Amino acid sequence: MQALQQIASDGVVEKLNLLRSEGKFLAKTDFLWKQLQRDGQKLIHADPAIGWAIMGMIHTMTGDVDEVDACFSKSLRIAEHFDSRLNWLTAMSTLGFHTRAHGMYMEIGAPTGGGFTEAVQIGIDIGAFHMIQQNIEMAHKLGIDVSHLPVLDLDEVVQIINEAGITDADIARHMDAAGCVLRERGLLEVKSPQILKSRSEAGGFTGVTIMLYVKGGPKDILSYNKALARREREMEIKKDVAFDVVIAGVQ
Repeated sequence: MQALQQIASDGVVEKLNLLRSEGKFLAKTDFLWKQLQRDGQKLIHADPAIGWAIMGMIHTMTGDVDEVDACFSKSLRIAEHFDSRLNWLTAMSTLGFHTRAHGMYMEIGAPTGGGFTEAVQIGIDIGAFHMIQQNIEMAHKLGIDVSHLPVLDLDEVVQIINEAGITDADIARHMDAAGCVLRERGLLEVKSPQILKSRSEAGGFTGVTIMLYVKGGPKDILSYNKALARREREMEIKKDVAFDVVIAGVQ
């Protein structure tokens, strides 16, 4: 999960990022929802393209994916903004639709498209490791400086999952399963996922784990991971010691 990208919004984005840190969806009966909706409507009147993108972000906090899609679609029909596409991708990641997020990253993450560096972090967060590696290789060929990008361990991660035959699509479906579990419980991740690598006794890397952080005590987190295991079986997720997705708790 990434903080929502900043675009001109009269403080609405800041409110949404603060709301996200609480770790749960906003009910449409809540006073804050009505306040945010009014703020969004004002922005639509002032700048329709930006306003509809902001409304998409607002609906993300309620978990209403149909409204999210409708708002961002309206925004992009009015004007093509990279930030709107990046925020739509972020919304899909926030809602746990990682296969869709991977498709969106494929569209905007290439170094030939102008949004390469801005999209790298969300690409990491959604586990699009092969795509990022390919984009970095292309950037090298184009003479683009990538030394500042947060991808120090990417080659090792890709090597581990390659040896296990795990693709970006496999990772996205595994994260989709976790997204289902969190949506069913009205939960939002409260910080960006953490990519952990495990080592063998000999010191070599043997596995990659994506940790998704939500609010909850030990009993809650145990129940979420049990639900995730059931969903993985239902979805016939490819399981391998080389890769896993785990829900972790923060107080």
